[in-house]
Amino acid sequence: MLIGQIYETQASYTSRYSAPDRIHPALLRSQDDTHPLWGVSMHFPQIREDESDPRNGDHWEIVPHVLLEYYAATYDFDHDDMPVLVDTLLHHQQIPDPWDTLAWQQPALDALQKAVADLPDHLDPRMPYRERREVVLARTEAAKTHLLTVESAPIEDRQGALDWRRAVLEHTADEIRSRGGELDSRYLLGIDDVAPADPLEVLTSAPLDLRRVQAIRARDEWHARAGGQPPRTFGMNRLLPPA
Repeated sequence: MLIGQIYETQASYTSRYSAPDRIHPALLRSQDDTHPLWGVSMHFPQIREDESDPRNGDHWEIVPHVLLEYYAATYDFDHDDMPVLVDTLLHHQQIPDPWDTLAWQQPALDALQKAVADLPDHLDPRMPYRERREVVLARTEAAKTHLLTVESAPIEDRQGALDWRRAVLEHTADEIRSRGGELDSRYLLGIDDVAPADPLEVLTSAPLDLRRVQAIRARDEWHARAGGQPPRTFGMNRLLPPA
């Protein structure tokens, strides 16, 4: 089982851009449509120079803020209980799709798939909200048991990484200055940062908007009542097998 050590969390956002030739109203996207994103920096001590593993080196786990809202609405998490919500999401979204054939070829993922195989379908819209939450929590515990556990890196290590970066930058700046140049100021961003007691604090202290959570739930419940099919799949229930 892997251990993912959280070093820091940063906030960012999405941005939509349109190519110069996309001038037709049907193709034009809004230029100011931004959505909060959280980046959780993790280090996996057990992975060393394995280029085949995407978590080699620095790994940023991207958490869209709207995904936290979705979990709160769909799986009945308290929108104010951010530590539990974030911990659940960081582990639960590591569970691969059961149709991912490559996942079954990896021992840890294979064990995880088998552990959750007999649990009820957490995506079933007919399942009561409280039961959905219990299923997701059970799936999360399975991920922690068979795949990985995410935890805060020791504060000494996190502060040590910041101190090492500062020392490298100061040394580099002195060398460039000795040649009559100046270090690009963008490299000095965050040079005075101090590691917080909790590297997830900036995320877990960001409250969800209850109105948005309720709106997501209302939308999903309307879809369930309407009995609609997945997006743009008209006629899918009339298919015949090939001759």
